[in-house]
Amino acid sequence: MKCECGGELIRLDGQLICKRCGLTYGSQISFTSQFYADYNFGNAPISQPKPRLVLLASERLELPQKIRDLAIQLFNLYKAHHKIRNLTGKSVGLAAASILLASRLMGVPVQFKQVVKALERHHPQGLKMRTIMKYMTSLESLINKKARASVRDHIPLILSRMNLGEETRTLITTKAIDMLNTLYSNGGKYALMSKDPVSNAAALIYIASSFSDEPITQKSIARAANRSPTIVRLRSRELRGLLGLDEDLNSKDRRGPA
Repeated sequence: MKCECGGELIRLDGQLICKRCGLTYGSQISFTSQFYADYNFGNAPISQPKPRLVLLASERLELPQKIRDLAIQLFNLYKAHHKIRNLTGKSVGLAAASILLASRLMGVPVQFKQVVKALERHHPQGLKMRTIMKYMTSLESLINKKARASVRDHIPLILSRMNLGEETRTLITTKAIDMLNTLYSNGGKYALMSKDPVSNAAALIYIASSFSDEPITQKSIARAANRSPTIVRLRSRELRGLLGLDEDLNSKDRRGPA
């Protein structure tokens, strides 16, 4: 028996699941053909079971429905491809990877620590980044897409967590992205790729904040980025060097309490 996408259907947990696209016949969630076409999952509108951990974590993270739906699809795709009936302890890592990948594919980056926190009660030993990345890499291979949240993605995300006026937020966003584009055009892309994108985004925000009249401290940016002020300071120093900016661009009085 074949799925409408042309893939082989296998029986798993009493249901027929497409080994190629992960679609499952006989449950609740419906998707459009365009949804699957956009993500190389095939063309058939279909429904599928809802993994409990994906639903719980998505609820705690207050994710949009489109991300929840895609995370469920990715979770089921992995199970179908590897013909897994019972993931047991592995389901937590796969759930985390599915949510992270879905959010990045949809352009709404969610931080690793946020997902781990949302699932921590279900994994007493603690989730390791390498475990989640292993599942993410496998999922990316299955759908033939890579989705790493970029520095550009994290700039507005960090700023959205800060209590800033609209004019200030717009100014800093524009300036930070302008500097990012300058780094890329000057060959700084490789220096950025070797570092944490969240730290890079926080550092660019800190540098860009010097052009704003609204006082913004390293600590407030670090807190919004979930990074240490020291990391923000060190990365901003490195990026200022790559940009050829004055070391004293951000005055010391902006390092103080938020």
